[in-house]
Amino acid sequence: MFKKTLTNASHLISGTILAQLIAILSLPLLSRLYKPGDFAIYALVAATSTLLSIFLTLRFEVLLLKAKTSYQAYQLVGVIKSLILISAVFLVGVSTVALLAFSDYFYVVFMSSTTSVVIAAFNVGQNLFIRNGEVSKLKYALVSRVTLFTALSVILSSMTKEGMVYAFLMSYVVCDLVFFRKAIFGTKASSFPRLKRALFKEKKNVLFYTPHSFYGALILHAPTYILTAFYTASTVGLFNMANRLVSIPMSVLTGALNKISFNEFSKEQSDNKKKIFFVIVSLAFAVIYLLFSLLFWLFGETIVEVVLGSQWSEVYIYVLVLMPWIAFRTVAGVFAFASILKQRQGTAFLFEIVYGCLSMLVLVVYAATNALPERALLAFSITGAFIVGAQLTWYYALLFKER
Repeated sequence: MFKKTLTNASHLISGTILAQLIAILSLPLLSRLYKPGDFAIYALVAATSTLLSIFLTLRFEVLLLKAKTSYQAYQLVGVIKSLILISAVFLVGVSTVALLAFSDYFYVVFMSSTTSVVIAAFNVGQNLFIRNGEVSKLKYALVSRVTLFTALSVILSSMTKEGMVYAFLMSYVVCDLVFFRKAIFGTKASSFPRLKRALFKEKKNVLFYTPHSFYGALILHAPTYILTAFYTASTVGLFNMANRLVSIPMSVLTGALNKISFNEFSKEQSDNKKKIFFVIVSLAFAVIYLLFSLLFWLFGETIVEVVLGSQWSEVYIYVLVLMPWIAFRTVAGVFAFASILKQRQGTAFLFEIVYGCLSMLVLVVYAATNALPERALLAFSITGAFIVGAQLTWYYALLFKER
């Protein structure tokens, strides 16, 4: 069983690493085709669509990993499909209001709403593949999506400065149809009574884990919105490029290992095996982080100018100030499932509230006082790192000390 878990983990991790390697290798090309201000538009749509996708499914796709039988998984997919359809109707109304009353924001609202639907479907397909042990297929889906995004971004760059936005949407659409078509279209949407029963049965997931996930994603993307309000589009673009350089190699591992870890800790086995797994994962992240930090501290400035071009030279300092925040968020993200296993979603949500309020308040205060963006981000990063470090300690206590 443990061997099968390691095999699945290797497939998923290798897939995410390969996918993000493609994304990283494409940056020298994309950074020369798009300006920092163009990246800002893409960042806003990507952030907003990711946030909306959480509410589309109310995070019911996570429950697929706990489904004991294929029939339970089938029923859950039907519930999720109903939620997406209902939410999609609501998003059409929101887009219409934006068109009529807030025309300046219509493009971002419409593209974010549309993209959120296909992201939600992709997330359902991912978890269903993991639950069914089809991790090798998921590996190809992850790689294909990033490859499509890169290729389409290059092709569309000569047509519009929003090329990455359209490429982002189209890459999800194609992968949903190719890899997850059976899961998406082969299942009937649940009836309203069944949907109502499912929502009541999983009310803790709806009342705590969904807001928790949304809030966590909001805090992750909130700097984009705050920087948009106080600084130029170029600053937003520089921040998001730095965020990509640091978080891509680490956050993708979070996404893969979170699912594998959740599955592993849900099994009946000794605490010693679980502790070994916890220690190995934590140490692996620590080593990766230290090596990356040393490499970037010594050669980062030169690397940025050679790889991205002179117009992106300021990215170097942004990367340095963001590293404490991203490091702790990455490791804590792997074991965020602990609150679900131990039914402590409410406490986990409180952690996120404290973290978000304090770190975002620090960023807003610095930005409002006309501080340099890198100083504002450094204060935000350090504040967040301390709080998330405490949260990681609590996750450990939940997994191994609380009964």
